[in-house]
Amino acid sequence: MQKLQIISDIDEVIVRCDLKWIDKIKSNSKKLGVDYNDPRLSEPSISLRPVYHIDKFLELSKDKLPFFKSLYYEDPSFYDDIPLTPAGKVIQFLSNKKEYQIVFISVSKGGSSSPVALSKIRYIENNFNIDNCVIHIVEEDKSQIVKNNYPNWAYLYEDNIVKIHNILKVSDLNSMRREVLVPVYGWNIESTEVQKLIEDTQTSLMYYYGQDEEFQRYIHNEKAKK
Repeated sequence: MQKLQIISDIDEVIVRCDLKWIDKIKSNSKKLGVDYNDPRLSEPSISLRPVYHIDKFLELSKDKLPFFKSLYYEDPSFYDDIPLTPAGKVIQFLSNKKEYQIVFISVSKGGSSSPVALSKIRYIENNFNIDNCVIHIVEEDKSQIVKNNYPNWAYLYEDNIVKIHNILKVSDLNSMRREVLVPVYGWNIESTEVQKLIEDTQTSLMYYYGQDEEFQRYIHNEKAKK
């Protein structure tokens, strides 16, 4: 029997890297030129930020960027203490089911050989049934990996609307039922172009909250104000 393929991103989908960043930035606030008590360094603010890249959200000066990036790319234990998101726990459960194949695809500078990539791979190996998983840590466009290797994917977990759009463009949306699942954040709520792509196809788009119930209510109320 052919396995159902689940394509999953890693950052902000199965793990909340942005919450790890809050601690990283506060611990290095002086070197980064950021106020330790900056209100942007809170879970609600980070989750509702209008841009994906935290350095742009915090408006870090260019001279601080090399150090900022080193806190991620040169950290061989970055992922070690990050808990799974609710979606991560679902995918963890499905990785133990023989009828599913979990395909993790993450775009990262340096590909699979950087220190942080090794931490990311180890995290997957420690939290999922690796016998039913494939891991791609790449620098290239992930849509080409999907097109060339996983054209019959059934589920896509992804937070980046541009990457969702690119994957959908290389997929036959009428050949089978597919579902795109997107965790709600401030930077990805606009999905007009994706909606146009999947209109009148067998593909559906579903947003979900990836936080606890109290925080879900907070985000819902904040978005209602806009």
